[in-house]
Amino acid sequence: MPLRHAHDWDKAVDGREVYFRRDIKLHFGEPRFLVPNRGMKLRRSDGSHLTDVDAAILDRETGSLALVQLKWPDVYGLSPTERESKRLNFLKANEWVDRVAGWVAGRSAKQVAKALGLGNGASDSKPPIFLVIPRYTARFTLNDRLDDRAAWVAWPEVVRMRIENKQVADPLMELECDFRGGGPLAPYDLPEEIAYRLHQLEVRVLVV
Repeated sequence: MPLRHAHDWDKAVDGREVYFRRDIKLHFGEPRFLVPNRGMKLRRSDGSHLTDVDAAILDRETGSLALVQLKWPDVYGLSPTERESKRLNFLKANEWVDRVAGWVAGRSAKQVAKALGLGNGASDSKPPIFLVIPRYTARFTLNDRLDDRAAWVAWPEVVRMRIENKQVADPLMELECDFRGGGPLAPYDLPEEIAYRLHQLEVRVLVV
C-alpha cells in the first residue's frame, strides 16, 4: 500500500499515534487509569525542545506512571535495505530512553506527573517507568542492545497481559519487570531433526 499510494500514506502516517493512544485507552481505561489524548514535549532548562513523549499512562490506584514511546517497525520489508532502515529506526528509541531518563533526573512519578500536567494520583515514592511499545512483534536481531532503563514490549504482548492477567495488582510495574531491556525470550527447544518431503525428494535437516 505505501508504494501504490505513497502520497496518501505520507499524509495519514502522523495520525497513527492518535489511534494507538485510543487502543491504549481501551486496555487502560478510566477511572483507574489516565491516558492523555495527546503527546507531550519535554524541554531543557533553557526552554529548547529535548524530545517527545508519545503517550503516558497513569495508574491512579497504584501511583505508577509510564512514559511511552510508540514505534512502528512494520512486519514487511521488501528489501534488506528497507529492513535495515526499520531496524535502525527502532533502535533510535535507545536515544529516547537516554534523553527522558536525563530529563527525569531522579524525580518521582508525582513530580514528573505535575511537570507534565497530568493531575493527581502519581506516587511520590516510585520513579516513572519508561516503555517502548512497537505496534508489531517484529524482532530484527538478538545482537542489538536495548537500554535496560526501559521496558521494550510489543503491543500484542501488552494486550495479552491485560486480557489474560486482569488480577495483576500493578500492571505497569509488571510490564517493567517482565520486559526490562526487552525481557528474556521464551524458551525454545530445538528439534533434533526436521524432515521436508517434496514429492519424491526427502530433505533432512539436523539442528545442532
